[in-house]
Amino acid sequence: MGFKDSHTVGRVTEITHIVPFKKGGWEGSHGLRYSDRCRIILESFAKLEAEGFVSPVRRFSGIHFARWTMIDGDTRLLFTTNFDGTWEDYIGAFTREIPWSLGLIWCNCEDYPVDHVKPGDTTGKLIPGAKDYPLFSKFVKRFQVPTGLFYAHHGSLTVKDIVHLQIFHEETRKALASGSTATLAEIERRTMEYQRDVDAAYHPDSGLASAPFPKPECMEPMPEADRAVYYQRIAPAIRSLYGYNNATMNDVMAEFGLGGIHPTTEGRNDD
Repeated sequence: MGFKDSHTVGRVTEITHIVPFKKGGWEGSHGLRYSDRCRIILESFAKLEAEGFVSPVRRFSGIHFARWTMIDGDTRLLFTTNFDGTWEDYIGAFTREIPWSLGLIWCNCEDYPVDHVKPGDTTGKLIPGAKDYPLFSKFVKRFQVPTGLFYAHHGSLTVKDIVHLQIFHEETRKALASGSTATLAEIERRTMEYQRDVDAAYHPDSGLASAPFPKPECMEPMPEADRAVYYQRIAPAIRSLYGYNNATMNDVMAEFGLGGIHPTTEGRNDD
């Protein structure tokens, strides 16, 4: 299975996607263009990643890499990615787990599914356009471009396999350095104990991970003080750029692991 414009080598699949930005700016943009807003978001995500903050995309440990790049004089957005599994599973995991994060980037582009309010909902809380799998997959397919050549040197290895080998290598190195008499079987047992944590992060239906690998920075819950600091750094900019109310902001920030923080952290309470 898989979309015809994606190539698969072994167990690794690719997507190349190029979509034009919307022209001009939105109401109240104060001279900013849609492409400017996208650049601000991408640069913010990159800065947080560099500091070790677990951004929404890192919830998918079956991704070998993902890259968003503004091209052609900031008129189009290029997205390229290599991942484990099928096209359908990958897109489905995105729409299921991080629809708001997708919108922060791609809602600045043409033909992206529109956020909407559920009929009868008086809170004004929005439902993200990417939550609708048929609509989001249609958007991806429309602007996906065929890849002429796709090469994957380790196409037979999933990210999960690679992490397993890294863990085994590290356990072996530590055993040799300490003069341990541990057998390979014992080292493999310790590796598998760690691997069970990795396995638990994988979604049972898609095979794609919907939680971070258990790296040290991901294993422990973020202290409340740190959550408040990150919320303060992220939320005001998102609210200012997108105009979300408090109910919607809570859903958006939940994808960053920052849901449930009182909006007074931002210094404002209005909806």
